Amino acid sequence: MFSKKFNNQNIIFFTLIYTFSLSLFFLSTSFEILAVHHGPYYYFIAESLLNQNGLVPAVKLFPTKLDLVTPQIGIVFFIYISKLISANFWYLFFYFFHAVCWLFVFLEIKNFSQKNDHLNLNSFLLIVLFYLQPYNLNQVASFSNETIYYPILIYFFF
Repeated sequence: MFSKKFNNQNIIFFTLIYTFSLSLFFLSTSFEILAVHHGPYYYFIAESLLNQNGLVPAVKLFPTKLDLVTPQIGIVFFIYISKLISANFWYLFFYFFHAVCWLFVFLEIKNFSQKNDHLNLNSFLLIVLFYLQPYNLNQVASFSNETIYYPILIYFFF
């Protein structure tokens, strides 16, 4: 079973997703080609966790106008762990986890299409359509919650 998950096709798929995700990240942060929306807010909250300030001032019951307010802090913990592993190159570990999530989605869709071969689903085409949606690409570029949430949602759907 272990060797089935690490065949050439899966390694190539993982490498493509990882490389493409990093490219989107650099296009949005270094070259400012793609819009970075709320990802920097989550990054700031992760930084405050690293500096032992906790989630404050990011999340409060009664925020002031200066505070960042967001109920979506799940991605903060992924960024925080990535920054613990490597402070300067946190995005390498963050997008590695992102690519692993999409690899699991790819494997699950392949399994689903094999079990339901009467539907004539092309699993590779289906995963490419899921991944290349403009909404998903924007979220990947801006390292927001949906970077991890979206593949997990698709995984549990199939």
